Amino acid sequence: MCAAKAQPSNKTRARRQNLQAQPASKFAAMGEISIKFRQAFDTARKISIKFRRAISLRHVKFRSAMA
Repeated sequence: MCAAKAQPSNKTRARRQNLQAQPASKFAAMGEISIKFRQAFDTARKISIKFRRAISLRHVKFRSAMA
């Protein structure tokens, strides 16, 4: 940490160069990841909804059988 604080200009310069060198690829990768996450969450939500419906139907059947 001390070394980093002692030379902030070098670090910031390197970071800026990296950003200028590859902004498109970085952002593209981030976009792909976000899309994948969105798809995964979508599928998970659909599955959970299906399970909830199935459970509620079973519950109704059990109640009608018990009554």
